[in-house]
Formats: sequence, structure tokens, C-alpha cells
Amino acid sequence: MNYLKLHEGFYQWCEINYLPALSQLLFLKIVHIFNKCGWVEWVQVDNQRLMSEVQITNKNTFLNYRDKLIGSGLIEFEKGKKNRPNSYKLGSILSSNFDLNFDSQLTYFCTKAEPQTGHINKLNKTKLNTTPESTNVLSSPKQGARKLTDPMFIEFWNAYPRKQNQPSAVRAFGKITMSRAVLDEILAGIERYKNSGQWANAQYIPHPATFLNGRRWRDEIEQGGQTYATHQQNSGPKIIRKCINKYPE
Repeated sequence: MNYLKLHEGFYQWCEINYLPALSQLLFLKIVHIFNKCGWVEWVQVDNQRLMSEVQITNKNTFLNYRDKLIGSGLIEFEKGKKNRPNSYKLGSILSSNFDLNFDSQLTYFCTKAEPQTGHINKLNKTKLNTTPESTNVLSSPKQGARKLTDPMFIEFWNAYPRKQNQPSAVRAFGKITMSRAVLDEILAGIERYKNSGQWANAQYIPHPATFLNGRRWRDEIEQGGQTYATHQQNSGPKIIRKCINKYPE
């Protein structure tokens, strides 16, 4: 199989035939799977896997773009039976126009095992991590993966008084170069805010992700123990009195 020749032929075909951009992308993803499988005649792959490959979340939208590939003759399709994935074959239009050769063996493709021994499992819609423990993992661009069950994150989460949007908090926590000393500094900052009274009213407590992203534990706490809400309440009458004194009746 000449991978480059197939791509060139496909793009030439697209120059004279209309095919939506997402259908084109889906075709290239399917071709990539065939390449990883060793160019067998058929591969089996479930809808969720292909939807994640082209970043389509609506099943009907995915089926619409896939059916356009089938209708154009670029792929052939057999519906899976008894909880088995659907089967795909590169269309006869490719073989006739581009002189492509395939092995006759039917093979299932798996990201972890050899192509002959597995199949593509369904992916979690919100995660592309294929490790066995990926269900509770969120990726961070600097620190890698942080788990919801990370002991340091749990310690932070238990100490923080506003428990909202935990996934965002996990991501923000993962961006920090975390150590015991850094965590102790964060916890100390939380306690300073609690003791200052600025968080006496829950509406003035920032979301945990905001607190972490802004490195708020390093802030200098002002108002000398007076809550922010009390400060706001007291400042209003002062302004009114100044106006009355400046503009008496």
C-alpha cells in the first residue's frame, strides 16, 4: 500500500467531487487506522472512537458525515452485531482508481495491543486518555495529569470553603509546581483569609480555580480583619454624609 499515493489520489478526487470538510477529515482518520492495522481488508471501530477522532459530539451529525463517505464510495460499511463495533473497508472506488492492494484478513484494531488481537474500545466522551485509570484524570499542560483522588488536592479541597467547579480546580491545581511546602503555603493563605473575615460572606469567596490561578494565597490581606462586605456597607453612609456636608440644603 502506498500511503502517499492514496492521499494524493483522495485530494485529486476531492477537486472534482464535493465532500464536506468533516467527511474529508473522517476519511483521513479511517485511512490512518487502516495504516496502523497493516492495511487489512476490514477494520472494526465503534462510533464513539471515530466521533472523538473528528471531535463531533452529536451522534446524528457524525452519522450524516459518515453516510456521505459511504454514498460517495470512499468507504464500505457493515453494521456491527451483538455489541461488536461496526466494520469499515476502503471503498472499491479507491482500489479501481488508485491500484490499492489489501490483505484479505479481517482484523480488529486496538490502541494497546497488536492489531491482530484486539479492537478499538469505546472512549469516554470527555477524555482521550487510554490508560486504565483515566476515568478520574484531567490533563495539565505543565504538570501532566492530576487526579480527583490526589491526596494533596483532596487536602486543598477540604480546606477551601467554597466547593464549586471541582474539575476546573483540578486543572488549576495541576498547573502549579506542587510540593509539600507549596501546599502548606496555600493552606496558610486560606486560613489567613478565613481569619481576616473577608470570607465571612460566601459570595465574596472566589471559586477555587480562580483562587489557584490568581495565586491569591500570596495576596496581602487588608481591612485589618474587617470583612469586605462590612467595609462596603460602612463606606456607603460615609459618602452620603460627605455629600450632605458639601451640598447643604
